[in-house]
Amino acid sequence: MLELAAVLFLFNLNLVLKRLGAMLPDETLRHETRQFTAFNRWLLVGLIFFAIVVAALVQLPHPSPPVGKILIWIGRASNLLLIFFILLPLAMTMALIWKTKEVILDAVFGARN
Repeated sequence: MLELAAVLFLFNLNLVLKRLGAMLPDETLRHETRQFTAFNRWLLVGLIFFAIVVAALVQLPHPSPPVGKILIWIGRASNLLLIFFILLPLAMTMALIWKTKEVILDAVFGARN
């Protein structure tokens, strides 16, 4: 449940970043926010779909040989899949938060040295 809550939180945080980026005056940030939040949301939806499929395959009492091979491959590649589906959206979200913070600070306090 905690993992699902974390994925849903990251998904909703991307929606909030998209809306916040639409309100800021920086056109570059607005474009990047639209592009990367959409990509992040697709990755997170793919992760949820992938997790549901794997959970369904693991519950099979006697999987066929091709399904067994797929499960073995998933077990071996799980770390790489985790990096792609979780860490990539997390890193892009953090970068967007940082850029948004910088734009807001520049707008409030003017040009900084």
